[in-house]
Amino acid sequence: MRREDVPTAPPRTLVDGDASAYGAGALLRASEAVTGASVGTRNATLNTEALGLYRLVAGGELAEHVVTAWLSSAALYVGLDGREIARTLASARRAGMAQPCRAPERVR
Repeated sequence: MRREDVPTAPPRTLVDGDASAYGAGALLRASEAVTGASVGTRNATLNTEALGLYRLVAGGELAEHVVTAWLSSAALYVGLDGREIARTLASARRAGMAQPCRAPERVR
């Protein structure tokens, strides 16, 4: 990957319909977890966060392309290799899509 292809910062915008309020919050927290992970824990953090977000994709809380783009960008930002990112996200996607999760019901 060329240096100019590495994002200068992870994305911070969403388009209407890409995420529920719950999904958007989860996406932001996951992106921050990846960018804040210390050396030696970054790929494991990416995997953990991706699994949770892909579960929300399966539950209809997030758009899949948004999760993939945001986490890929965050992982590239902290220096993970593109192939490593693709493999990690593919694995997390398979597992997460098999375990749908939705936002908790609001208690009134």
